[in-house]
Amino acid sequence: MNRINFKKGMIVSASALCITMLFSACANAIPNLSPADEQRVGEYAAMVMLKYDASHRSRLVDLSKVVIPEPEPVEETLPEPEPEEPEEIVVSGDIDEGGEDQGSDVNVVDNTTEPAQEEVNYTQEEVLGFAEGVSLVYRGYQFLTSYPENPIDSAFSLDATAGKKFLVLNYTLYNQSGTAQDFDFMGDGDEKYVFKVVVNGDVSRTALITLLMDDLSTFKGTVDNGSGEDLVLLFEIDESVEVSSLELVIKNTSISSSVILE
Repeated sequence: MNRINFKKGMIVSASALCITMLFSACANAIPNLSPADEQRVGEYAAMVMLKYDASHRSRLVDLSKVVIPEPEPVEETLPEPEPEEPEEIVVSGDIDEGGEDQGSDVNVVDNTTEPAQEEVNYTQEEVLGFAEGVSLVYRGYQFLTSYPENPIDSAFSLDATAGKKFLVLNYTLYNQSGTAQDFDFMGDGDEKYVFKVVVNGDVSRTALITLLMDDLSTFKGTVDNGSGEDLVLLFEIDESVEVSSLELVIKNTSISSSVILE
């Protein structure tokens, strides 16, 4: 007998046994069962039938055989603390010789600063590199439409642009150094000179570079001891400008001089 037929036979036998118990007894009389006993017999028969029913599967699970995996620990990443700003040091009160606080709040502030460098205004002679005893003397200004006024006396002359006029500054270069002095205002080696005039405090012009023999900005020659050389600086400005103040600025590659003329 195979396994399936065996289980079926057991179910049939259990059913028959239950029926026999219900309807027969030792004296072949039908026993009188209480409702509770009848319920117990019915539950027993149902349990026996389900036990050998191949299509029945219990839904109960033996929890002792179930392995529940433990959760993996989660590593928490804490944010890096931000650097703290240095606190301002506050000293409360006046401190006596013993170092004790006397009461009032005082903020300690370091106001140590480097002293401002005082601007140095050099003389014209220092900027131009004159020897001791050599000087440049201002002798006034004039307005002209052409220079020189008598072109016959000069091999070269200039005419002002239409609507412009020449502002001519007159100078004398004196040599009282004791020996003859050589001059080169075009620049000796790397040294360069710049001549500027400021008219009425707001009009600035750079001296014209010309081929005139008496042009101070391009003068190159020798002045004997005890002698002087008359020279000029030419600036071209608007014809309508009238002079109320004049300032001459002379610069070389490192220092400068500013002189109020009028």
